[in-house]
Amino acid sequence: MSNEYNKDHVAEAGAPKNYSVTDGRVEVFDGVKTIAPFNFKDINCAKEIILPDSVEILSWLSFYGCEMIESILLPPSVKEIG
Repeated sequence: MSNEYNKDHVAEAGAPKNYSVTDGRVEVFDGVKTIAPFNFKDINCAKEIILPDSVEILSWLSFYGCEMIESILLPPSVKEIG
């Protein structure tokens, strides 16, 4: 598997992560278009999630397990929330 991330999905099974986590702040890399289900399930410490302008789709259960979230920055590019 390539070390490059899949720009269409975040945290796809077996794929490298498409985000960085620093002190509870999750930043999704620019170029990601779809946030797949269960993307952030392993980041239960996430307090803030920042999505780039490239994100168009938030899938159902994208933030499942993120019980500490205080804010999500949704860009105007988001067209669908499942």
